[in-house]
Amino acid sequence: MKETVRFFDVLFNMINLLLIPVWQREYKWNKSDCEKLFNHMMYAPKSGHFVGLMVLKELGKKIDELTGKTWVVDGQQRITTMMLLWTAICAFCKNNNIPLDKFDWKNQIYNHVLVHITHKGVIPKLKLQEKDNDTLIMLIHDLPAGNIRNNKIEKWSKNILNNYRFFYDKLTLDNIELIFKNSLKIVVYAGFCDDGDDPFLIFESLNDTGKPMEPHEKIRGYLLLDSDESEHKELYYKYWKPMEDLLNTDATFKRFCEVYVKFNTKTLRTDGADLYLRFKSYVEENELNKEYVLKDMCDTCMIYSKLYRSKYSASTGINEVDICLNFLNSMKQFITLPIILELYSNHLSGNISKENFIECIKYLESISFRLWLSGVEPAKFYKNNLKLSNIDYNNPTYVFKQLMNHKHVSSDEKFIKDLNEIGIDYSTKTAPVCVNHLLRIENQHHPNEIVTSAQVSIEHRLPQNIENTEWEKEFGENKGELHERNLGKLGNISIIHQRDNSACKNNGWGIKKPIYENSHYYLNSDASELDNWTEKTIDDRTKEIVYESLMIFKRKSDVILGNSFGRR
Repeated sequence: MKETVRFFDVLFNMINLLLIPVWQREYKWNKSDCEKLFNHMMYAPKSGHFVGLMVLKELGKKIDELTGKTWVVDGQQRITTMMLLWTAICAFCKNNNIPLDKFDWKNQIYNHVLVHITHKGVIPKLKLQEKDNDTLIMLIHDLPAGNIRNNKIEKWSKNILNNYRFFYDKLTLDNIELIFKNSLKIVVYAGFCDDGDDPFLIFESLNDTGKPMEPHEKIRGYLLLDSDESEHKELYYKYWKPMEDLLNTDATFKRFCEVYVKFNTKTLRTDGADLYLRFKSYVEENELNKEYVLKDMCDTCMIYSKLYRSKYSASTGINEVDICLNFLNSMKQFITLPIILELYSNHLSGNISKENFIECIKYLESISFRLWLSGVEPAKFYKNNLKLSNIDYNNPTYVFKQLMNHKHVSSDEKFIKDLNEIGIDYSTKTAPVCVNHLLRIENQHHPNEIVTSAQVSIEHRLPQNIENTEWEKEFGENKGELHERNLGKLGNISIIHQRDNSACKNNGWGIKKPIYENSHYYLNSDASELDNWTEKTIDDRTKEIVYESLMIFKRKSDVILGNSFGRR
């Protein structure tokens, strides 16, 4: 069958259980998608509203004497959304005591579209992925109002629950019949796969007709679909789901897949090629067994998770390395992740000593920050100048020493000049990196207790606004010139705990000084020695921060870090 049909009729006449196979992604539609659909139904033409494709494949396996199984190859997002709408219609009618003789929602929708009535009880017609499915079952069985209150709400699927709430809240006694009647006008182009059809080829070619799939979602389908139903479930739970649980978000999983391809192909260059196509090419050109790839991905993911999951999550167990990685991640220097994975995996396997591993990471951090500060894009630099296959495990630091001497990596003289001219402007895109630069210095001095940007506020010791404050008296007639000249200097910028931010504001040094002293941050350890805050003290502190930066982002690995603040 390949024809344009009413969505309602497909589900009404469906005697099989509709299954979303594990090689498919979870439910992704959000409120904006549902709003478009609802608006179409409010003003649907007589001819109906076309929503796209529905491709199904019968599996022919019985779960009881009434129902078999049918895969949803394409159209999951539309089917699930329509099921949520019809569930919301049933719940609204039930909760508002709309009589069945007005329109028989129970028989027309609930008993024939939403569920199968079997000798074993009531079974929802659609079976989704784990969390999505649990949430859909709860909604269909309970038919709750839109303002659902449940102490287990964190276990439910956010998209399923939010979209159900949206539909329920949009329904009124005035529009319920109109929405139901117009929902019957929703049409799809529906078809069944023949026995000789490859479901994944269809899935792969049609997936972008609805909500576009992310590369890692296509990779999931590519790796899992070749197996039969029971085997691809086993592979999913054994290899893929542990990675999903570990990486937690789509963005993090996508980044891991990108790193995995670069790590295995030993190149940082992509030449603009799509991630999914590069992954597929890597597997097929090397004639790799897909279960082997799944296992290798899972094993690699366990290693990768020690390097990056979120900004401050590095957990290699080596403090010097973790501090560097947290800084690189906070700078969003994700181009370095394949390099770091290459180094770390070889350190774990015994090819690179701990000392050499630490030295390589410190070089990588220093090169990256020096490049960024001088206006050179680190991603472009590494793609053009580093191949993972060029790392010699007998002398792993060699390639990084060579990179440090590249003409685009600033000398110490240029680095000092760049730091003095940084002029932090918190309205620019450079601000987060400047903030993390200060945190990098802070964390160097207490590596076992990492301070993150979420814990602190950036503080201008000389405030951004000095009008009608003690600072006007302090700076005298040249207050405007002195303020403009010193406000953005690196030495004028510090960190305080967020709770102290309001206490500082535009207050004078006499009020700010004890707040800095009580903050216990290393960057504020100079405050106790200062009776006032002047252009000279700002310049002195700038020199100290520059000195600290030289000791951290150094050109030679044998420089010993010393304490700077209080060295005057």
